[in-house]
Amino acid sequence: MLAEGTAHNYRNVNVRFDSRAHYVFYCTSAYIAVRVQNFEEPSVQELLKSFAGKVVGNAQQALSWKEGGYHKGQFQAQFPLGTPPETVAQAMRDLLGLTRDSITKVLSTLAKEATEQSFGKTSVS
Repeated sequence: MLAEGTAHNYRNVNVRFDSRAHYVFYCTSAYIAVRVQNFEEPSVQELLKSFAGKVVGNAQQALSWKEGGYHKGQFQAQFPLGTPPETVAQAMRDLLGLTRDSITKVLSTLAKEATEQSFGKTSVS
């Protein structure tokens, strides 16, 4: 797992679904978080919400959904500053393992449906 970027408060994880949605390590003056964010698709948001309460990072923090904002919702676990880096890294691995395949499957289904609708419209015309 590679994290990239130069911003002072976050690093993107080199796993992307499209140009908007991504995994990120995010740090504030109060906590560090592992999160996946920027999904506009309601079906992906609902999928992520279904994982709320699952624990990550050596069973230290639970995942939760935060509605709205620029990021169109965030699914994350927050850790106190000073949490060992290995625990935070494990939390990201846990988050990826829990969500990546399911998100990919939902997005694939949405893309297939969009293609079929588009094809159906052009072939009828």
